[in-house]
Order: sequence, then C-alpha cells, then structure tokens
Amino acid sequence: MGKALDLINQTIKEHEQILTGIQSSEGIVNDVTAMVELDKPVEKFVARRLEDSKRHLEDFHKSLKKLDVALAKHFQKEETSVLKIFENDSQYLTSAFTLLLEEHSELRERITKAETIANELLTTSISREVWEGKAYGLRTHIRHTRKLIEAHATSEAELFKALLKDIQKK
Repeated sequence: MGKALDLINQTIKEHEQILTGIQSSEGIVNDVTAMVELDKPVEKFVARRLEDSKRHLEDFHKSLKKLDVALAKHFQKEETSVLKIFENDSQYLTSAFTLLLEEHSELRERITKAETIANELLTTSISREVWEGKAYGLRTHIRHTRKLIEAHATSEAELFKALLKDIQKK
C-alpha cells in the first residue's frame, strides 16, 4: 500500500506541476512542463522574418520532440502502474480512469501531427504565403493541444485525489 500511495502522490504532483507550469528538476515532470512553454516559441516563429522564424521553429520542434518523449513516459506509467492501483483499490473509479486513458492516443496523435507540420515547415521549399499559413495553423493546433492536455491533467488529478482518499480509508 505504501508504494501505491507514493506512486499516486508522485503522479498528483506531476499533474499539479503541468497545470501550474512550475519547473522541476525531477525527470519526467521537468520535460512535461515544456508543454506550457510551447506557446513562447510558437509566437516567436509565426510573426517574424522568415529566416528568424525558421530559427524559432527549430526551437519549437525541439520542444515538441522533448514533450513527445516525456508524454510517452508519463502515459506509459499511467497506463500500467497507475491503472493497476485503480483496478486493485477502487473499482468504481477504474471506469472513469479508463476513459481518461483513451484520451492519451488523441494527445499523442496531436503531438505527432504538430511535429509533422513543424518538420514540413523546416524542410520543404514552399512560398512564404503557404509557409505563413501553415505556421498559423500550427500555432492554432498547438494552442488547442495545450488546452486539451491541461483539461486532461486536471481530470486525472481529481481522480487521483479521490483514489488517494479511498486508499487511505483502508
């Protein structure tokens, strides 16, 4: 039970840090909070000279790759270890958590799509008008993705707190 409590508490802290954008020196949390920082390079690469925009787009693309790796680790932990705790300690919360786990694939797909668009902007030769149009589209896409991740993290954090209460009652 102690390991379960530690894992749930750690996951709650990760979600709180994702939501508040607090930088942490601890592994995945530090990487996942990069999502909050994605708006900064997105803004920089859209409304500048094309040469400057590409440099900022490279920074943005690096942030996306870092986020992709961090989310994969975070989601893996939730889909395995955390799910087992729900299944063992709180059957009535398991169905709600399982529904939230289904959102992981959509979030992964959104990050992959953003990486694809960013890579296309970096590597293909297209007119300035098309480049700017795609860049604005990418900015809109990543803003919506960030909002989805924040909503997802909020919902999971609430479930984790409910699970923690259930475990502590035992």
